[in-house]
Amino acid sequence: MPILAVISGLFGVKAADIDLVKRLTSDILILDGYGHLDVYANPNNVKDVNERVHCWFSKVKG
Repeated sequence: MPILAVISGLFGVKAADIDLVKRLTSDILILDGYGHLDVYANPNNVKDVNERVHCWFSKVKG
């Protein structure tokens, strides 16, 4: 089952065990300069998050 991990660069990289995440997920999207709520509220989230996640879904959907 494909799993995407979205990790904020300001908080998540420090809090996440990246080696463990790599073993559990098929892809990792690290958002440099993003805090944990910026995934939802950042003015650039459409380009930085939504479009990248949509491309990932399209890729794994086949």
